Amino acid sequence: MDGAGDPGTWPPWNRFGHWDVLSGTPRKLEADAIANSFGWRTHIEITSFDSLPVAGVPGVEILCYLNHDAEGHRVTITKEWVENAAAWQWDRDGLPIAGGYTTTVTTPGFPYAFSKIGDWAMSDCFLFPRAAAGPTAFAAFNNLDASVIFDAFTTNTSNRWKLQFDVRLRDTDDCCVLGRTNNFSRRALLSSTRFLWFSVGTTIDPPLPLNEFGTVRVEWDWDTPGLFFNVWWNDVLRGTEAAFFANGLRFNVMGKSGATFVGDFDMLNLTLEDNNPGSPNLMLSTELQVDACDIGVKMLKGTTENMTLPSCP
Repeated sequence: MDGAGDPGTWPPWNRFGHWDVLSGTPRKLEADAIANSFGWRTHIEITSFDSLPVAGVPGVEILCYLNHDAEGHRVTITKEWVENAAAWQWDRDGLPIAGGYTTTVTTPGFPYAFSKIGDWAMSDCFLFPRAAAGPTAFAAFNNLDASVIFDAFTTNTSNRWKLQFDVRLRDTDDCCVLGRTNNFSRRALLSSTRFLWFSVGTTIDPPLPLNEFGTVRVEWDWDTPGLFFNVWWNDVLRGTEAAFFANGLRFNVMGKSGATFVGDFDMLNLTLEDNNPGSPNLMLSTELQVDACDIGVKMLKGTTENMTLPSCP
């Protein structure tokens, strides 16, 4: 990866990293490059889509994240290539051009532009398989009027817990995975860039992809003992943060916090456990595919609101 720097500060061209790209899932290649001599570290994801998020046709999307931790800079570059496209290079940066890719500089006043990803050296060819379609039955939350409300609260979580669910985010905003109808702030929130448990949580880096199902696992002092959050996406650690205490919370709703609908996302296969890994207490467990019934210790019955998923009979 090359970047055009400010000639008065950096040489006109600087090399920012080199990736050895490996297969992470059947439809994705990804890799990290350690920080270069200027302090930049990079992460790249190359994902095959039956329907690209922007173009809406089969193709490949590349996401590249550049982080300068010491100076707090972050740059995100996104590129889509439709299937069988003739051009496979990036020529310039800054403004959308034909073939379309975008660059987002998230630090105000950041003085540099990035010009291309180039100098590909292929030692092998990766054939993206045509993966089976994603799940067709799930709870669909629309940020407007859709939720799952249970007939009672879960018990309060203890000092050790694990939350796991399959999710597809449709935008980068917060999604209320678990909440309370009687309290806006006591909730579990997920966005593409953070997880929040009441008032504490962790940054997710690199951000979670949009329009793609994956498994999120969040642990507090669970398999890895210690007072910190760990967040995994498809078993790859994406965030960890020390926190003095993760408040004990109880929940009775999904997709809603207080009276406010929060999040445009799809979700299924949610489980919430506490106590400890050797003797877990299944506080809540619902597949959200046939109906909204809970098979956890309290056998809660979920009533769906404005979604095709049936309520628990």
